[in-house]
Amino acid sequence: MKSTDIIKAFNDIQDDFIEEAAPKNLLPKKTSFAWFNMKTLAGAFAVILIAIFMGNITRKPDVAVVNPYVSCSSFAEASEITGYTLSVPDTFMESDMMEISVISGTMTEGKYLENEKTIL
Repeated sequence: MKSTDIIKAFNDIQDDFIEEAAPKNLLPKKTSFAWFNMKTLAGAFAVILIAIFMGNITRKPDVAVVNPYVSCSSFAEASEITGYTLSVPDTFMESDMMEISVISGTMTEGKYLENEKTIL
């Protein structure tokens, strides 16, 4: 027999012939869950863990916004909060209405208003 005949004979072997000739206990059983193996299970578990941890990381903490401004009716009231006194003119450009605020207990802000608009 020539070498080409031997190669041709090996190439013509079909899987059905091998299954028929092999003992039944040596062949692996084909199941419908052949795709389900340990690698697939480990990958799915990793995806679930990442989803759980990313949900905990991206959750926003409970934070309240604090307003640092405290409205005052006069500079005397503001000086009680801050601990220092200011002297300012009572009127500016014919406006005597003033809005006074203390910011974070350390800074005093005074605004002269005209028609509810700040002029200084």
